[in-house]
Amino acid sequence: IRQYSTSEFTSTVNVHATCGEHSSWNGSPQAGDDLKAVGLDSSTAPHKSFSSGTCVSCLAGKVGDWYNPGSCTDCAGGTYSTDGTQECIGCGTGQFSGLGSGSCTDCAAGKHLNTKTTGDETSACTACATGKYSGTAAEICTACEAGKRLVEGATGDEASACADCLTGQYSGPSSTSCQDCAAGKLLTNSATASEPDACGACESGEYSAARSTSCEVCLAGKALVNAETGTESSACSDCDSGKYSASSSTSCAACAAGKMLIRSTTGDETLACTDCLTGQYSGSSSTSCATCAAGKRLVESETSSEAAACEECAAGEYSGSSSTSCATCTAGKASAAASATCADCAAGKYSSAGSSTCATCDDGKFSSSTSESCTSCAAGKYLINSATGVESAACIFCLTGQYSGNSSATCANCPAGKSLTDKDKDSESLACAACSAGTYSELASESCTNCASGKYSEAIAGSCTSCASGKYSGAMSSECTSCAAGKRLEDSETGDEAAACTSCATGKYSAISEVTCVSCAAGKKLVDSETGTEAIACQSCASGKYSGSASESCTSCAAGKILTDSATGVESSACTACLTGQYSGSSSTSCSSCAA
Repeated sequence: IRQYSTSEFTSTVNVHATCGEHSSWNGSPQAGDDLKAVGLDSSTAPHKSFSSGTCVSCLAGKVGDWYNPGSCTDCAGGTYSTDGTQECIGCGTGQFSGLGSGSCTDCAAGKHLNTKTTGDETSACTACATGKYSGTAAEICTACEAGKRLVEGATGDEASACADCLTGQYSGPSSTSCQDCAAGKLLTNSATASEPDACGACESGEYSAARSTSCEVCLAGKALVNAETGTESSACSDCDSGKYSASSSTSCAACAAGKMLIRSTTGDETLACTDCLTGQYSGSSSTSCATCAAGKRLVESETSSEAAACEECAAGEYSGSSSTSCATCTAGKASAAASATCADCAAGKYSSAGSSTCATCDDGKFSSSTSESCTSCAAGKYLINSATGVESAACIFCLTGQYSGNSSATCANCPAGKSLTDKDKDSESLACAACSAGTYSELASESCTNCASGKYSEAIAGSCTSCASGKYSGAMSSECTSCAAGKRLEDSETGDEAAACTSCATGKYSAISEVTCVSCAAGKKLVDSETGTEAIACQSCASGKYSGSASESCTSCAAGKILTDSATGVESSACTACLTGQYSGSSSTSCSSCAA
């Protein structure tokens, strides 16, 4: 409020009381003039100047001048007046006006007042800084709170100008946009512009998509492979076969060798894995245990290799599947290497415990199936069937003249020249006796037979031999006897020399052991009958003598004859009469003539 002197104030007050602040006074009022006296006051004559007792209204934007009554003065910038206004009124909040303005102008929304005292909007109003907003007629711009963002083109109140950041986003104050927490992180504070302050890393084994307010965990039985995704199928991978995991795992654990997986959805090894059963084996990460095949035994359970885990049973042993040891085949059974069972030995075979094969019973022995040993046929019997356990079916008695010891596959014959004396012996020397000379036996004989007359045998003979020509023998002879020289065999089948041999007839001779006697040839005479040599036995007849065959003497031709053929026994053939006139004595070979 302006201050005035007393005299001035009195006069002014009176004028203004009558015409108002924005009126002018035309005249020279005197101090003490009373406007009411003329029926004028501020309610009935507003905005007027006072001229010659008359109030004249100032135009809008002007008011009466205190010091220049009768004139109107422009309202200053930042103020305004309207018709009937007694004074210039200051512009309201966020408004501006130039000199002599009848009204104030609001700064547009999105701007704030820079200066009131200009009519130029570009000078009066300044655009809000980034991230701030204003309504119309704003003195200042307001920042959106942290955790919100300015809505593009928005004006007015905070509710319409600022939008909350979306879930998982953050912003500082005065932000025009919100930022996403990256995948693999979660929002912990939306009201900050600092990413480290706004976003926290997911815990180990957790994952999240961008703009997440929480992290998800991989379920048990899975492992995190990508934390920066919101898709479970992309973030989590099923544990490989034979592996397990608890929830929130970054890796899967393998069941140790010798165990197998029974539950993948746990982090507890004792719940996830179980030991392989007896006789089974497995490598690490196994979902099942393998079994050693029948014929093998487990030697190493902590391996995936069958060759390393299982060892073949040796020959003579066997095993079923899932075995940790091999059993020994019992007697009467046998097995090859890697056998699941032992095979029964067939009848006729046998085995001891732990045998790889069944042995055939030795000659003369028999057995039933599954036998530990073979049984011998008794002495005096022989084997006909080894594949039976019944002695009567396996063994029969030896035939006549045969023998056998225990365990004989065959019976032996006493050889020719011997006879059976004990059939229950196992050697010829004990079972058979030699036939004596003069007896014999054929093969497999129980006794020796006497040689017949005319035959003989030496000891241990298989047959009797007929006496040679000119020899004879009686029964049971060990040799034959020769007829003496000068005799011939008459009967070989006798032991009596007199009956067997006959002297040669007259004129005949023989050597020993002859069956016939030989006659001296005609022209010869017997001189020795006991020789086989003709030159010794026979002598040529002397000159002039003759003989027939088998002659013991020679005959002389009678006197008067001569020998013409000594080799005849007929005188008429041997002797020829001398011719007439001739003569001869006896035994002459020629006739003599009488002399003239």
